[in-house]
Amino acid sequence: MNSRAYTILAAAVAGLTLIPAAHAVTGCTNDLLNGDFAVQFSGNAMPMAGQLIGAITVPDKTPTSSPLGATGVARFTLATDGSMSGWSWASLQGAWVQTANLGGSYTVNTDCTATFTVWDATGNMAQLSGAVVGQGESVLLTQTDAGAAISGRMRRVRSFCQTSDMMGSFGIQYTGNTVGTNAGMVNSTGTVSLDGNGGANAMESRFIAGKYAQTSSMGSITINPDCSFSLMLMAADGSTANFAGLITFDATQVPQPVLIRSDAGNDVSGSMVAQ
Repeated sequence: MNSRAYTILAAAVAGLTLIPAAHAVTGCTNDLLNGDFAVQFSGNAMPMAGQLIGAITVPDKTPTSSPLGATGVARFTLATDGSMSGWSWASLQGAWVQTANLGGSYTVNTDCTATFTVWDATGNMAQLSGAVVGQGESVLLTQTDAGAAISGRMRRVRSFCQTSDMMGSFGIQYTGNTVGTNAGMVNSTGTVSLDGNGGANAMESRFIAGKYAQTSSMGSITINPDCSFSLMLMAADGSTANFAGLITFDATQVPQPVLIRSDAGNDVSGSMVAQ
């Protein structure tokens, strides 16, 4: 082997020693999740007696002979003692459902996995498994109850928000299904401009129930102190699209809202991203 070959081999071996070894993250505790969180979840479920779907209380008269589509957002406050409390807004098979006075408990394991139990005022429960990511800024979730195929993500929210927190141009994207007589796929991507005083203008490429349209709309956004919000967009033909959601923030405190359609007949969820 000539000197050039030896040089190449030595460089290759040296390069291998620079590859970092993979290590499991350890040392996580409940302290990582102390604070306020938004949860966005979706999926399908065949609920059992006494079971929540995600964070949704199933109304008594809801038919359960086939899986129910669910999209929702929830807000929880987590304490280091492992307790949690909150509420949820959701669409369950196209019907709007609000669940107040949610309670629960959670445990973060040293390997940064976590378990959650959520219950409503009547004792219905949901069990979830999660993975804590981003040094406690977010948690990936899956419901583990029989018959539930629900997944979601927790993200931190502020303890207080105001209208001026949402100002500027945002990309918006949402997807899902309409249910009922006009059932079909829903997809939309576009931009929303917010003036910081509650006004909104949007331009979207919408695909609803097999029909595509370039849609321009005007509307309003209402932001509540707990960082929940409602957004209404009205197109030129007078049709409206209503959304409800929560404002999450990235590591640089740029707002990144998560949302669901709140109109009847929609199982649709999405997000907004600051441009």
